[in-house]
Amino acid sequence: MDIPVLDLTDFFEKIFNEKEVDFYKTIFSKNVKGEVAHKKGCSQKLKNGLQRREEINQELKKSSVKSGEPSDAVINTQRAGLMARMFELG
Repeated sequence: MDIPVLDLTDFFEKIFNEKEVDFYKTIFSKNVKGEVAHKKGCSQKLKNGLQRREEINQELKKSSVKSGEPSDAVINTQRAGLMARMFELG
């Protein structure tokens, strides 16, 4: 069975096909609006030149909508997950 995410010989091959990406975007845009907003914000930060994870973490922390201040560990986990999801979706 061919599983791109596990096939280290072609690590940068797309994980999801176009139909799967469209399905994901449709479902999440309707049901997980927070993740969609974070993806858009993170994309904009990258376009504006942020490259280092510490810089991205600082910006994500500033724009956090949760009550109270999230810990650095929470922000780091959110950034890592967000970047991984964006990579998966191409």
